Amino acid sequence: MKGDPKSYRIQGDQLYVTSGAVLPDVCLETGMIEGEMTRIRQLLRPTPGRAYLYLAFGLFLGVGVLKLLFVPWVLIAGFYFHLFFRRSIEANLCRSQKARTRQKGLEIARGVIGIGVLAFIVFATFDLFDRFVFGLTISLLSQFLLRWLDPSFRVVGIKAGVATLSGVHPEALMHLKRWRRAQLSKLLPKTPENMEQ
Repeated sequence: MKGDPKSYRIQGDQLYVTSGAVLPDVCLETGMIEGEMTRIRQLLRPTPGRAYLYLAFGLFLGVGVLKLLFVPWVLIAGFYFHLFFRRSIEANLCRSQKARTRQKGLEIARGVIGIGVLAFIVFATFDLFDRFVFGLTISLLSQFLLRWLDPSFRVVGIKAGVATLSGVHPEALMHLKRWRRAQLSKLLPKTPENMEQ
C-alpha cells in the first residue's frame, strides 16, 4: 500500500500525521519495508515522558516521608484523569513482525510487574497503607522504565487533528519521504515544467 501522501509530512526528524492518515507499508519502529508486515489502525495519543518518575518520587516523599496524606493522591488522580481524557487521533499504519514481538514482550513485562506489585500489597507483612504506597511507587517507576526501554516512536503532541511523532526510525523517515515525494509527483498536473522535474 502506497498510502495517502497528503495525510503525513516530515520535517527534520519528526513525522506529522493527520487524523485518519494512511501511511505506506513502512514500519515506523524498525524502518523495515519487507518481510511479514501487519496493517493496524492505531490510536495515537501523547505519552507522558518523565511524569511517571516524578509521580513515583512525589508519592514516596510526600506520603512515605513527609506524611502528606492528601496532596500526592490528588496529583496522581489528576494525572490519570488527564491520561483518560487526553486528545487522540487514529491512523492506519504498518508494523513489522519484529516490532510486534517487541511490543508483546513489553506487554508481558507490564503484566508480570502488575502481578508482582499486587502480590506484594497482599502478602507483605507490614502496614497495609505502607504496602500500598510502596507498591504504587514501584508500579509508577516500572512504567517509567518500560517507556524508557521501549524503542518505539512517541506522540509528543496533537494540535488541530495533527499528531507530532518523534523517535521514528531514521530509515522509516527516509522511506516515507521518498514514497511521499513519488506519490505527490503523480498528482501534479502534466505540464512541460513538471515533466522535466
